[in-house]
Amino acid sequence: MGSGAALSLAIGLLLVLRASGGATAVASVVTPVTPTAPTTEPLAPTTAELAPAEAPPPAADARKTGGVTKRRAGAAKRKASVAHNGKPQLKREARAAKADRKQRTLAVKRATPSAPVERGDPRPPYERGNALLFAGDAAGAIAAYRDAVHDAPTDPIGYRGLGLAYEQKGETASAIRALHKYLKLAPGAADRTIISRRIDRLSKNAGAK
Repeated sequence: MGSGAALSLAIGLLLVLRASGGATAVASVVTPVTPTAPTTEPLAPTTAELAPAEAPPPAADARKTGGVTKRRAGAAKRKASVAHNGKPQLKREARAAKADRKQRTLAVKRATPSAPVERGDPRPPYERGNALLFAGDAAGAIAAYRDAVHDAPTDPIGYRGLGLAYEQKGETASAIRALHKYLKLAPGAADRTIISRRIDRLSKNAGAK
């Protein structure tokens, strides 16, 4: 189709449109339709999308972390080694401390004066021994006098009775020891002279045998 024919066709179409609807119809035909905006609102970005991506740690931090880990491992090994090797030392120290406590306890015991032995009454067993000795029962008398010595170890009368009972039974050495103990505990005894002479006689008899 030539340009003249196209122009004639356009003019004819315009005349038709004007005759039927006027300029408004022409404007509605010619004016382009503006597209409407979408009714759906866009989704808001998530927190993960807004947050910046985490950068990888620098190589220097990695080396630093590795160095700290190695130092901790080395410290743990040294600690374990000290704990293992220190057990004999700890045992020696414990033994030394125990021995020291024992020595201190012994020192306190030595420094503390011992309580005096409670003194009993030697007279009842001594009198019983006298009765048995006069009745000729030397063995019974010895047992009674031993009770007197046990009840009052520092009282001389029990040893005096023992010396006389041992002499009557024929045990000279035991008699001499008991009479010596009697004189030692009673240096001012009224019968000291008599007992000393008895000891001399018993010693001579023992030597003669």
